[in-house]
Amino acid sequence: MPMLDGTFLVGNPYEVFAAGREAKVPFIVGGTSWEASLVESSQTDPEGTLARLGSQRDDITGRYPGDAAAQAQDITTDMLVTEPVRDAARLHSAHGQPTYAYNFDYVPAALRDSQPGTPHAGEIVYVFDTLQNRPFRTGGRDHPPATDEDRRMADAAITYWSNFAKTGAPGSVAGVKWPTFAPDDTFLQFGPVGPRVVEHFRRDQLDALVDLPPSLRIPAM
Repeated sequence: MPMLDGTFLVGNPYEVFAAGREAKVPFIVGGTSWEASLVESSQTDPEGTLARLGSQRDDITGRYPGDAAAQAQDITTDMLVTEPVRDAARLHSAHGQPTYAYNFDYVPAALRDSQPGTPHAGEIVYVFDTLQNRPFRTGGRDHPPATDEDRRMADAAITYWSNFAKTGAPGSVAGVKWPTFAPDDTFLQFGPVGPRVVEHFRRDQLDALVDLPPSLRIPAM
């Protein structure tokens, strides 16, 4: 998480973005589909997690599929990362800068029955192409030996990020161009069938969280 040290970071990042004082450069921002992996209470006490929503619980949970356990995980993920990512992308785009948003929802086939999504930092092993031919740890969790499908996902991720580093735009992979976030709140979602473009990404769910008061928000830890 960003640490305000008074030298490198001298202000709250979102206040800086809101004021238009961020660096005016192309920007990639995103998260994973199971950022709630950081929050143990969302897994062990889903009812307690949802109770924090107070009077807005029914409205918010009604927008999320599944039982209370699934809703607690998904809502926690969106509160912590997905909605703030969208907010940052909107602000940077509004300041005239090329902005690219992503949601990483790729899980190795061997884990799809036991893991609800990509855990926090789970995309890094693909973006930096550090997959291995034996079991290894990533995002604080066990990852099975890499398969051909895993490596194709890594190839796509490293190509997009390398293009961005070279040119300031992620470009295309296998005919799928990563478009800018504006004007349609567009994300590139990385999933089992490969990257796909999604406009107005999860708008109904994320909109419900925008005005949630801090007292009702789920704590990070």
